[in-house]
Amino acid sequence: MNSQELPAVTNPEEPESVLPAGRSLYLEVFINDASTKLIGNFTEMPGGGLAATPEELKGVGLKPPEGVADAGGLVRLDQLADVSFQVDEATQRLYVTAADDSREARIVDLGLRLQEDRPAPQSGLGAVLNYSLFASSNSLFDKDVELFQGVSGGFDARGFSPYGTLSQSFIAGYSDGRLGGFTRLNTTWSYSDPDRLMTYRAGDFISGGLSWTRPVYLGGIQAQRNFHLRSDLVTLPLPSFAGTAAVPSTLEVYTQNVRTYSGDIQPGPFQVTNLPVFTGAGQAQVVLRDSLGRETTATLPFYASSMLLRQGLLDFSVEAGMARRNFGISSDDYDGRVMGVATARYGVTDRLTLEAHAEGGADLINGGIGAAFPLGAYGAASLAVAGSHHDGRTGSLVDARAEFGYDGWAVNARMQRAFGGYDDIASVTAQPVILDPDDFTRFSAGVPRAVDQVTLSVPMPIDFSSLNFSYTHLKDAEGETL
Repeated sequence: MNSQELPAVTNPEEPESVLPAGRSLYLEVFINDASTKLIGNFTEMPGGGLAATPEELKGVGLKPPEGVADAGGLVRLDQLADVSFQVDEATQRLYVTAADDSREARIVDLGLRLQEDRPAPQSGLGAVLNYSLFASSNSLFDKDVELFQGVSGGFDARGFSPYGTLSQSFIAGYSDGRLGGFTRLNTTWSYSDPDRLMTYRAGDFISGGLSWTRPVYLGGIQAQRNFHLRSDLVTLPLPSFAGTAAVPSTLEVYTQNVRTYSGDIQPGPFQVTNLPVFTGAGQAQVVLRDSLGRETTATLPFYASSMLLRQGLLDFSVEAGMARRNFGISSDDYDGRVMGVATARYGVTDRLTLEAHAEGGADLINGGIGAAFPLGAYGAASLAVAGSHHDGRTGSLVDARAEFGYDGWAVNARMQRAFGGYDDIASVTAQPVILDPDDFTRFSAGVPRAVDQVTLSVPMPIDFSSLNFSYTHLKDAEGETL
C-alpha cells in the first residue's frame, strides 16, 4: 500500500480542475471535508476519472465493492456507491464526499498495546530446587517416647539451558535412623519454541485432552501447542463494537467500570476490536466525546468463554508412550503397551469452535468430535459424541455442557452418558481392582455410565463474594450410584 501519513493541514475551499489522461497521481485525501492525513496513489483513466487498487482505497478509508476491479486490478472511483470526488491539481489534493456505508471502518485494536509490551524471550543456564519438608513427633512431653519420629519431603529439581529444561521430582522420608519411602514422580525434558508456540516433552507428562475426555499420565514423547508462551495472546473470542464519529472525537472504553482505553478518533466509521475482558458475563461501555464535551455512550453486554477459540487459532497436542500406573506410589509402574493420543481444537469462526480427539493402541480404538458455540451474549454451550472399540466391545459416549451468566449470577450444567462397552486408555490400562467388602470404597477406573452436574453462583449484596450451590450425580462403570 502506498498510502502515507501527513501532518495536520487546513482544508481550503474545494476548487475544480480537469486532469489530463494517463497519469499516476499521488494525492492527499480529504473525506467529507476532513483530512485523512494520508496520500493515495491514483491513476487517471482514459476519458477522465480516477482509479486505484482495492487495497489503496481501503488504505485511505474507502470501501471498494467486490468484483468490480478491471483487468489491471483497478477500481474506478465513479463506481463506488454514494461517492463523489473533486481534484485540486495545484495542491495535489483529492476531495471525496462519501456516505458512512461507503467508507472503510477504522480499526481500533486494543490488543496491539499488549503485543507492543511483550518482552523478548530469553534463555540461560541455571538450576533450581524446590522442596517442602514435614516432621512429626508423638509427644513433646512423654519422656518414654522418642521425640523425633521422622521427616518426609517433596522435591522438585530443575536444570535449564537454551536446549531445554530437565526436571526431576520425587518424595522421600527418613525415620528410625534410615532413609525410606523414596518414590520417583516425574522425570521430564521439555523444550519450548516461542516463535511457533510449541512445547516438546520427553519423559513423564499428562496427555492432552478436552472437557469430555480423560487425560492420562504417559511415559513417552509429546508435541503440544502452548499459547502460554505468549502472554499477550488472548485465545478466546473477544467482543467488538462498531460506531460512527461525526466530528473529531475522543474514544474511551470501560470494561466493568474500569477504563481500558482512551484515544483520539477521526470522523467516520470505526470498529473497536479485542475489548479486554475476563471469562464469564460482563458489560463494556464505549464513550464517544466531541470537542464540545458532548457524549454518546453505548453499553455492550458480552460473555467470554474458554470453551471457544478465536477464529483461525489451532490448539492441538500429540503424544505416544506407555500409560503410567500407581503414580505417587510406585516409581516405575508403566503399562507395557504403547498408546497414542491426538487432540485438536480449531476456531472456525468466533462463533464456532470444532473439537476432535483420538486415542488408541493395543486393540483400542477411540475417537470423537465436538463443537462449542456461544448462546447469544449470555452464555456458551458444547456438544460432543465419541465411540470406541476394544477387545470385541463397542460403546459410545455423549456429552453436553452449557454455561450462563447475567448480572453476577452464573449457572453451569453438564450431562454425560456412556453406552455399551465404551473404553478409553484410562480404563484399558488400569490395573484390575479386587474389592474387599470390609475394605474402604474405591472408585472404578472405568468410564462413568452417567455424570450430571449443576452449579449455581449467586452474588452477595454486601460485598464482592458469591454463594455457590452444587449438585452432582455420578453412576460409575459398574452402574452403582455414588
